Amino acid sequence: MSKEGTVSKETDRLPSLIAERDRFQQWLEKLESERDEIPDHIYERLAADYSARLEKAVEALRAHVGDLEKRLAERREALASAVDRVAARKDELLEARVRHQVGEYDDKRWASLQKQLTEAIEAAERHRAALESEVRRLEETLEQLRQPATASVDDTPFLQALAAVTEQAQGGARSENGASRRNGTSRGSSAPAEEPIRGRARKPTGLRTLRCETCGSFNLPEAMFCEACGDDLPAP
Repeated sequence: MSKEGTVSKETDRLPSLIAERDRFQQWLEKLESERDEIPDHIYERLAADYSARLEKAVEALRAHVGDLEKRLAERREALASAVDRVAARKDELLEARVRHQVGEYDDKRWASLQKQLTEAIEAAERHRAALESEVRRLEETLEQLRQPATASVDDTPFLQALAAVTEQAQGGARSENGASRRNGTSRGSSAPAEEPIRGRARKPTGLRTLRCETCGSFNLPEAMFCEACGDDLPAP
């Protein structure tokens, strides 16, 4: 087989390679949209599987960056021509309408031209829309391929969600540690954090009748910490 034939065969594979990449990406997006209904262990296994397959598809496309760039340039040129064709057909329809309005075309001829040109405009619009869609897909594919090799996996919804969960857990741990320090022993006391509560059920009264043993300030009966000094308040 000649070199030209080999290049042509490889170029013909581009649409199927792009479709394969799109399929795995859509599966990941759909999986993420159903996240709340899927058990964690199944979600993680499927996300890892789809991410690996997506990366493999992207790697296969990376060998064809030059072909993709050439195809994109051709499709952009075809799209520009398609846009001009739509505009020309619309101008023809408008001109025919004016000729009918001034009396050059009778109703029969105008009806025939209107039908023909309307159908031509619709066909041209469909062709333009198809080219726009392909150009957009080619641009997105090339943008993805120009990223580092690990980016296509690191940017998957699964790993993004995993990072978010990890960050949330770390944030919760920090908040819990901060709360433990706030509710812990005061001024050298070795009593546990829960000890100052001592099982009391404080009912709000609106009157500051609870006196702080440390600074003497009065606080609401339902308060657990002195508003003045921040020390633990005694149980009523």
